[in-house]
Amino acid sequence: MNVSEPPVALPPVAVGDEVVGADGEKVGEVFAVYPEDARPTHLVVQAGFVFRTGYFVPLAAVAGVEGGRVVLAVAKDRVDEQGWGAVPD
Repeated sequence: MNVSEPPVALPPVAVGDEVVGADGEKVGEVFAVYPEDARPTHLVVQAGFVFRTGYFVPLAAVAGVEGGRVVLAVAKDRVDEQGWGAVPD
């Protein structure tokens, strides 16, 4: 997946919205948008219950938003392979 495309408009999401993979499996919840003080380019997604993990999901990787649910363009089991664990430049 090419996520180096120009930033896209922020979809209508809210903190606490559920984030699922393309397969419908829950990845986590929207924690924030990044950067907060400029035009957002990423969603900060918090995953896990005991061991929390954070992902910086590029807006280009959001396939859709429907009723408080953010659907990613990749399946849950492919999220760790995307390199979204680091703060974007």
